[in-house]
Amino acid sequence: MRLHKVLLQILLLVSVALPVIILAQYRLHMSGEISYDREDWGVFGSVLGGAFTLVGGLATSFTLLFLYDQQKKNSEVVQKQLSSLTFEQYVQHLLHFKAVMQSAGARNRIVFRDLDRLYQVVFPANRPTFCTFDIDYSFLGQESVARRLKRMLGDCASHTINSAVQTEAANAVGAIYQIKKYLDIDFDSNFPGSGKLLVDGKRTGLFLDKLEFQVKSIESIVDELLFFGGGERVLFTSAVQDWVRPTRKLITLAATSQSGNFKVEYSDGIIGMIKLYELTKSDSVVPGLSKNIEELYLSDRFVDLLQPVFVKTKGAIFAKALVETPDYFLFANHPEVEAIRMALVEYFDVDYRYFTVR
Repeated sequence: MRLHKVLLQILLLVSVALPVIILAQYRLHMSGEISYDREDWGVFGSVLGGAFTLVGGLATSFTLLFLYDQQKKNSEVVQKQLSSLTFEQYVQHLLHFKAVMQSAGARNRIVFRDLDRLYQVVFPANRPTFCTFDIDYSFLGQESVARRLKRMLGDCASHTINSAVQTEAANAVGAIYQIKKYLDIDFDSNFPGSGKLLVDGKRTGLFLDKLEFQVKSIESIVDELLFFGGGERVLFTSAVQDWVRPTRKLITLAATSQSGNFKVEYSDGIIGMIKLYELTKSDSVVPGLSKNIEELYLSDRFVDLLQPVFVKTKGAIFAKALVETPDYFLFANHPEVEAIRMALVEYFDVDYRYFTVR
């Protein structure tokens, strides 16, 4: 800015001083009075024309520099206006995002730990100097948030709809837990239930007997995020006709997992139920007890075995059914009966002395 002003001042001074110097030098080389010769005046006219042509050239340069300076000032003003507009868009977009997510969280019993951080996760490129509304925007060549969320939700959908494909390493719980961590959301205290799940020794906040509702809540949040960012809504839970089967598979996986990466916090009842069912499912010497065990094992109440009180109650019922079997003491030492007794003692909290009292 200062350089332009200095150049303009120099050009102004030169445009005035240079013609004066040229005319002064011409006068110093002339002698005598004013000439009446046309040729002398013609020469003088040529000198005068050259001087003013130089002045015109300098004036043109002066004008160009002036216009350049003005254009630069106008560009700076426009840039400031654009920056101000972008900043206002960023602020309004952030505030609207928070309002929408708070409303969606309240509807789905989900708590967002840090909405400012969530905004930066969902719109990683956004700054006070840049703002995009597109959730499918690929920032620095990375996978867009929209694609990542769809992929995570797709994994959960495939494991939930096709429960047979679930394993300890890949299952619906792991998929939904990854979304929960990615979005940094919390609903641990809003869905109290039984069967707390642990992944890598850490509590996930997911409950096996409330999994259907928790999955639907997270899906609703992802759906809201995609819609807010201009993406297509993604809903898969409407395609799940049977939540019992995938839940049963998850309960069994978590209870019998050997890796330690995928566990259910209370699993004694599930493990005991599986053992009892395996012991009595064919040619059992205690058909009455076998029928009771099969009914519970195959019923929707299988998930209730995640509750210690329910397990203890059922243990007492099974123990009574066992000892009330006709001629029980005649085959009390049968290996199958002994194994049933040990399972009831170990996993259903039944006192072993109960089986010895006549």
